[in-house]
Amino acid sequence: MKTRLRHYAFMALVLAFCVPTLSPEGLAQAVLRGKILASDGKPASRATVESLDFVTNTAFESTQTGNDGFFSLSLRHTGLHRVRFSVATRHELLARIYIQHLTDVEVRFTQDSSVTPRLIFKDSTSRTAKLFAIYNEIGEELARFRTATRNRTLRPGESSKGIFDWSPHIFRSNQQLNSETDSTVRQALFIARLVPSFFGDTLSPAAARLSLNSISPRHPFWEEANILCNSSIRADYLTYLDTVIETHPDPWTRALTMFTYLPLGRATHDSTRVHRFAARLLSEFPGSTISRMAIPFASIAMRDLSGGDPMPPFSFADLHRPEAQISSHQFRGKVSLIVFWATWCIHCVEQLPFLRAAHDRYKNIGLEILSVSLDDNPQSATSFLKARPLVPWRQAYAIGGFNNEYVKQLGVYAAPAEFLVDKNGRVLATTNDLIRSKLDTTLSRFFGK
Repeated sequence: MKTRLRHYAFMALVLAFCVPTLSPEGLAQAVLRGKILASDGKPASRATVESLDFVTNTAFESTQTGNDGFFSLSLRHTGLHRVRFSVATRHELLARIYIQHLTDVEVRFTQDSSVTPRLIFKDSTSRTAKLFAIYNEIGEELARFRTATRNRTLRPGESSKGIFDWSPHIFRSNQQLNSETDSTVRQALFIARLVPSFFGDTLSPAAARLSLNSISPRHPFWEEANILCNSSIRADYLTYLDTVIETHPDPWTRALTMFTYLPLGRATHDSTRVHRFAARLLSEFPGSTISRMAIPFASIAMRDLSGGDPMPPFSFADLHRPEAQISSHQFRGKVSLIVFWATWCIHCVEQLPFLRAAHDRYKNIGLEILSVSLDDNPQSATSFLKARPLVPWRQAYAIGGFNNEYVKQLGVYAAPAEFLVDKNGRVLATTNDLIRSKLDTTLSRFFGK
């Protein structure tokens, strides 16, 4: 089951935090300089270049280009930065750049604002250029993967592995590993090679352990290696995780590492780490976005719904009639299956055929299914379902997604999340007993089929 972190647009795969290089005097300064060309190919004057905070999106440092299009931005430290280049037309480029002491770039904007501007490094063989290329490829592969999975409905028993072919990506990563000598770049390639395992490809214990041993706990892109948290070497991973949190030089990377583990730890009942990490986030990063999101995990009384518990009341917008509400009282006297899902969640998509089979088999003997979308907007869910007409059960939308009041009261922090509820409003079974083939096994037990 993918954790709530998956909702944050897989922060671990599209975000990275600034990692400083320490010197005896403190943080080493760095300079990003270069030229920005407007869509007409001419130098862009008064274009803005900013280094952004990864959490608040506010600018740490900023500068503007001169009439010749050139700029020079002094930064407080070397390492990974989130940089925004923008021109007067509101056309902008957001890029993660591993900035060494001096990094020269050229940015070329296009007339079509839907086309990503080009970022060109003066030294194409530098560590900076190589890391940028690796993570650009990861982003492009993930975009193709999402397109492939969204455009296909799986059959019962079919895995997402058969929909998308990761082998070219793995082959390219292996080829680069064979020839690359820079240790930082090699570790990034190990991370890139692991990405498919997070989305359905099998990762053997030997491969997982090799990758874990090859990626330093102090590596600037460490949070990308959180994909190992779902691997078969959980004990090794937890030891590694603790090392990252205690030794990584960047406080925000430590914060992200602790935060990304919270939903996984909760799902696996690792209450000791969950409470410890949440408490540290609240004390060490007071007032930050990441500490506010950790508040629900800090409660000692926090626990998941389980069999026999009363199902808390809920009310969600009808996906197809937004002015109407679908509420828990409408299911009193019925056996109901409440499913929380999202279009971006591959395991939710994989669950659809099992839900359809359950609907067809049990609908005439009392089962009602309600799917509640956790997407950022209802249009994502309606478009997705329009392409899949064989989803005939009721559909709702949770405004605010995981931040919805009722979603939080139900303790939903992951997708998919499922609750089988009896006629009296008590929980019969939860997600772990309702995923894939377990769904029919559980339903047949309760319905006597």
